[in-house]
Amino acid sequence: MTAVEPEAQSLVATLTAKLGMSVDLGEQQLAEAREMRAAMDAMTVMQPVTFRAVGSALADAAGFAVIQFSPAGPDQGHVWEIQNLVVGGDTFSTAAAGTPEFYASAMDLRSLGNTSPPLTDVVDATTVTLPTLGFYSRGQFTLRPGERLYVRIVGGTEGQQYAAVARGIDYQEGANKQVTSL
Repeated sequence: MTAVEPEAQSLVATLTAKLGMSVDLGEQQLAEAREMRAAMDAMTVMQPVTFRAVGSALADAAGFAVIQFSPAGPDQGHVWEIQNLVVGGDTFSTAAAGTPEFYASAMDLRSLGNTSPPLTDVVDATTVTLPTLGFYSRGQFTLRPGERLYVRIVGGTEGQQYAAVARGIDYQEGANKQVTSL
């Protein structure tokens, strides 16, 4: 075995120490980058998303029509806040008879026919002529997972085509709880 000169030993020790510090720094930077990415992902997930849902229906012989929207309601873990609803004929200038009732229901209201849905599912109703615009403030018109958005037309014209569009905000449930608790 050959003897290593003291200068070489010192150089090796210095290089080993510097290499060790570089590895430690690199690992620390990776950990910080992972934490920052996780924080950014969490913020992105909690950002609300605006959406637009549309639907249409044809009035039956009794003048009833039930409009179901697409998409029908929020995904699991999300909450919808409806900001406005517009209901009328095919176009905004189309005159349409009837009055709209707005529902958030887990029941498929189309299966009820002319039978009135449960009062507990009613969110709003209006007696103004169609087309009508409804605007809602924060927390006034919400849908939870499993609930669907419906508009029921009462007193419409047989064979009349009715259309509706809803605009709102889709929140992740955790983000919605944070916002409403402020």
